[in-house]
Parts: sequence; C-alpha cells; structure tokens
Amino acid sequence: MAADPDVQHRVQQITARGAERAAVTAEGLINEAEQVRAAAVEAGQFSAAIAAIKEKGVLSGKRVERSERGDPGEFEFLNRLTPEELKLLAAGELDLESFQSGAGDGDADRPAGKVGSWQHARSREAGATTQAG
Repeated sequence: MAADPDVQHRVQQITARGAERAAVTAEGLINEAEQVRAAAVEAGQFSAAIAAIKEKGVLSGKRVERSERGDPGEFEFLNRLTPEELKLLAAGELDLESFQSGAGDGDADRPAGKVGSWQHARSREAGATTQAG
C-alpha cells in the first residue's frame, strides 16, 4: 500500500497541510500574545499583560532587547574607532587587543601598533609599503 503512488501523494498532501497549520509565524505569535494580553487584563493580571505587550513589541520589531556581555565598559573602546577602523575590525584586519588595552605609542588617541593595527591600516591608506609593528 505504501508503494502505491496515489497513497504516497495523499500522504504528502496531509503532511503539507499539517506543516502549514503548525508553521510558526511572527503574525501568529503576535495574535497569540494579544489573546494572552486580553485574557490577562480581564483576569486582572497586569504583569502578565505587560509581558504580553512587550512580547508583541519584540515580535513586531518595534522593541529591541539588548544586553551587553562582559564587564561594564569593556566595549567602550569601540566608541573611539572611526568608521574605517570599524570596517577593518569587522574584516579581521585590526588589532583588537591593542585597542582594548589602551596601550599607547606616543599617540595619545591610539594604542600601540601591531600588524593589522591602526598604524598598519593608516600606512596602507597612505600607500606605504611597510607595515608598522
């Protein structure tokens, strides 16, 4: 029976319908969160209602939950980087350790250099053929 093409076709149809019904979509989750919110308000459970409202915001993209990993201020050095340096960092061409340590090389604004560091990037931008480091 399982080898019958008609049976196989019918099994595929049923499976596809089940998958469609079980599919999780942002719209479906938002609708469910709204149902929970309404029920929570009706029951006087305002903390649950607020949680449902926050979830709707996250699901709709209106609310972004962010958290910082690491020690407080550990990533503060990123605010000192120029857009060009951020691009180099993203490409793996910037010495991240020298920026995090804050070690200087006489340039009060920039850390000590290594291959791939700020000085290396600047020398490449200037067309120099030597690498700092």
